[in-house]
Amino acid sequence: MPLKNKIVPGDGDSRHGTLNGYTNHECRCDLCKEAHRVAHLDYMHANPEQREKHARRENERYHSRA
Repeated sequence: MPLKNKIVPGDGDSRHGTLNGYTNHECRCDLCKEAHRVAHLDYMHANPEQREKHARRENERYHSRA
């Protein structure tokens, strides 16, 4: 598997603010995090069964901490 070509905030790379920047290039700048957040919300709204599964898993994880 090839190594990922990481991008960093402030380097002028045009992939900042994209899901590609967040996912494939491991950038965690504010623009890339926002792109990931929006894409995740879109996915969850388009796939209600995944949203329910995710909610159950988060609920179980929260209650297991006690």
